[in-house]
Amino acid sequence: MTAGRKAVIRATTASDRVGVRNLLAATGLPTADLESAPDLRFWVAEEAGRLIGAIGLEGRGAAALLRSLVVSPSHRQHGLGRALVATVEGAALAAGVELPVLPTLTAEG
Repeated sequence: MTAGRKAVIRATTASDRVGVRNLLAATGLPTADLESAPDLRFWVAEEAGRLIGAIGLEGRGAAALLRSLVVSPSHRQHGLGRALVATVEGAALAAGVELPVLPTLTAEG
């Protein structure tokens, strides 16, 4: 995050769809199933009206998949990814998800 500004993390609205898709595509993450994935919800990080991060939660019930975690390259290494994961984990647990899973080869423990 840039000096003097703070990102706001919030659930997406319908107007965020294109921005989330563009952010995912710009970083090489898949977008083909965004409309067809069952129970897929997103949260975004926004700074000065610009989407700078996103994360999705797919599924409900005992287990759900944390997916499409993305932070724009200029905002990495400042804890934003960790904050997005924590936000979605909290929402998942509040919704009764017992096991939120984040499959990744690159994220820290």
